[in-house]
Order: sequence, then C-alpha cells, then structure tokens
Amino acid sequence: MSALSFKIDKVKLDTQQKTILWNGDRIPIHGHMVCSGMSNRFMVYFVDRKYAFIPSIYMPHQRLVVKFVYFEEIHDYFYLADTKETIYGYYNTECPELNCITVNQPIRELCY
Repeated sequence: MSALSFKIDKVKLDTQQKTILWNGDRIPIHGHMVCSGMSNRFMVYFVDRKYAFIPSIYMPHQRLVVKFVYFEEIHDYFYLADTKETIYGYYNTECPELNCITVNQPIRELCY
C-alpha cells in the first residue's frame, strides 16, 4: 500500500526546545507534536527555516510519519490538541511531500 489515511485519536503538543539526532545531524527543535491513531503515529517537529525542508518520511517498521515544519507555524497546530473535530493523518510513500494532517477531511488521492 502506498498511501493511507487514518483517524487520529490523541494529540500531544510539546513546546520544549531541545535537540534531536536525525540522520547523524543534531537538529535544534522548538517543540514537537505527536498524533496517534489506528496503531499509526504522525510526528511533527517544529524547526528553524533551514531544517524545514527536510523531506517527510514514513517508517513502516514503526508505523510512523515524520514531518519537519517551520517553527513559526506551531500556533497553527495548537488547535489540534483541543479541537473536537475529527483529525486525520495521511501518508503517501510514493509522494512523501503529500504527508499531512487534516481536520474533517480524510485524503484519498494518490500521487500521479
């Protein structure tokens, strides 16, 4: 399967600044968000602009999507932790640039 939309049941947002190790590089983060549901997880790291272009990836052995987002967008994600709306995670292994989180709209399209 190259793409999957899954319902997110839990959202946890952490705004603590720290450093993570990613592909051998130390990357400072301004916080992160973990969304989980249906045995899948979607992790968003909020980073400086120079790291925001790290490609999103799906790790099938961990059922985990990782995405790097410019830290000034963190406030756009705050409402996910408190919303009563249905939240979905989407990953696409053929077009990882489509990996995203949506509200009230599961994504069903494939990359062409």
